[in-house]
Amino acid sequence: MNTTDEHCLKICNGLLRGELSAVESYGRVIEMIDSSSAKEGLQRISNEHSQSARWLSALVRAMNGIPEKNSAVWGQVPGGQIRTEVAVQILRSGEVSVRNGYQRALLDDEVLTDCKLMIREDILPKVIRHIDFLERLHLEVP
Repeated sequence: MNTTDEHCLKICNGLLRGELSAVESYGRVIEMIDSSSAKEGLQRISNEHSQSARWLSALVRAMNGIPEKNSAVWGQVPGGQIRTEVAVQILRSGEVSVRNGYQRALLDDEVLTDCKLMIREDILPKVIRHIDFLERLHLEVP
């Protein structure tokens, strides 16, 4: 494996950790909040992060790497009941961090074209929609 492939593998596994963190964080928040209308949208987003994690895992395997299994810290999502407003702020902050990671990967000359294509065409547009949803949801939360 050449250094470009190793670098791309490292970047993809870092992005995968972010996706695993998102799934974990959304799962915690979905269990904590009472708003059923919010839960539906949050579950959809969680499912999209799961799909992105599967895509990144497949890409890592295609590069003869071992997909990351551990999540990164995505803010401190506390246990127990929390206000929906606080949960939405935590999730939005995590989404912004994920978006920034994908944007950095797109600017990295050593990230392989196939990876950039998947990010540009499939993953990043969803993350941007997630942020928009969370911003709208934040405005609706009493």
